[in-house]
Amino acid sequence: MIDYIKRLKEVIKEDASVQDIVSRFEEMCNEPIDNDMILFESGTFSFTGEKLFYFSLVRQFPNEEEEYYQIHVDVLF
Repeated sequence: MIDYIKRLKEVIKEDASVQDIVSRFEEMCNEPIDNDMILFESGTFSFTGEKLFYFSLVRQFPNEEEEYYQIHVDVLF
């Protein structure tokens, strides 16, 4: 999982377009993992104390302890 996160951090830079971010996430999701799920969430939240619009992509897959690993890509507006 660390390799996925490292590769995403290498290819998604702060000035990347939403289209480029989604394309990079999609490339990562094309690599097979058993029982994975691709999730999407959007909405206005104030997790940081400031109201921001969140566009989130998540790939989740089970670990050995019957829980889930999650790789998040969050875009804030």
